[in-house]
Amino acid sequence: MAVARGKLNEGYRIYWEGQRGKTADVYDLYKDNIPSTIVEEMRLQYRSAEEYLLPKVERTNEEKIRLQVLLDMAKIQGFPEHKLRRLEEVMTRPISFEEGLAEFRKLEE
Repeated sequence: MAVARGKLNEGYRIYWEGQRGKTADVYDLYKDNIPSTIVEEMRLQYRSAEEYLLPKVERTNEEKIRLQVLLDMAKIQGFPEHKLRRLEEVMTRPISFEEGLAEFRKLEE
């Protein structure tokens, strides 16, 4: 689904699954020394496709409320818009309250 929705390169999917293909052949040339630019590109694509690659984790209502309270606290404290957007993005991931709190504290600094 990630490939179909344009979130992930088909070559990376094939490589990560251990299948053979054009991308895997190129990386086999590098063996254990894949250039950092390619690794970073893979990381970016993986992050954008995470919702399709990771299992869905349902949050309890209590956990949803607690995470919303963190976001509300950030607004009350006057977090800049870019930090609020970052916090909202983090809260949409399947994370626990503790992980959300850790991100809140990082942004608070």
